[in-house]
Parts: sequence; C-alpha cells; structure tokens
Amino acid sequence: MRWLAGILLTTSLTLATEAIAATKAECISSFDTAQRSKREGHLKQAHDSALVCSQNECPAVVRSDCSEILKQVDAALPSIVLGAADAKGNDLTDVSVELDGKPLVSSLDGRAITIDPGKYALVFKRPPWDPVTVEVVGKEAEKNRNLRATL
Repeated sequence: MRWLAGILLTTSLTLATEAIAATKAECISSFDTAQRSKREGHLKQAHDSALVCSQNECPAVVRSDCSEILKQVDAALPSIVLGAADAKGNDLTDVSVELDGKPLVSSLDGRAITIDPGKYALVFKRPPWDPVTVEVVGKEAEKNRNLRATL
C-alpha cells in the first residue's frame, strides 16, 4: 500500500512540475510574441500576448516586463466607435459592419472597438439599402474616433 502511495505522490509531483514548466514556457513564449508583435505594429496581438504573460502564474521578471508592454500597447491601440443613420438622421443599430472584408460587428451598440493602426475599409450593411464603404486610417493612440455612415 505504501509503495502505491509513493508512486502516486511521485506521479503527481512530476505532473505538477511539468504543468509549471509548461506555464513558464507559455509565459516566455507570450512575452516574445508580445515584443515582436508590438515592434511590427500588430498591437492587438501584442495586447493579447501581454495579457497572458502578465498573469500571476508567470515568473515575476516576465510578468513585470509584460505588464509594461501591456501599458504601452493599451496606450497606443486606436479605437473606433461605429454609428449609422438613415437619411432622416435617425440612429440605426441593426447594421452589420465588415473590416477589410471580414465581419467586425453584427449590430451597432455604441461601444469602442480597438483596431491596429493602419488603413481600413469599413463596409456598413443593412438590407435592403446599398452597403456604404467608409475608408479610415487608424492612428496610433487615437481613442474613440466616431465613424458614422448614412444608409
């Protein structure tokens, strides 16, 4: 019975050590990805990676550096607030929007949406009206830029 308890204890210690090593490896990998993504201007990806490596499970030195990257990226991430109106100026909420041909939102709720810096084409859609395209340049650190389309 004692040998079985010893085997179980050894197995659980080995699994716990492997889990910690995997967590440490994930932290370091996330830190590397956050740094590289930030450098390349992929701020949303840098933000997501920095969130992972700034968690308490990560080593203190990695967590500290990731927290600093997260602050810098949060400050730099541009955000937009989408709106749409009919010809009379009435707000519309049942409008979907695509960003560069990919779905961004299925309806408008007035909340800010973070985007990477760069040039984009936003297409506002609400059948039976024709889609409306709005071109925008997301500027680093520009927050809550209002973009409105008239359908």
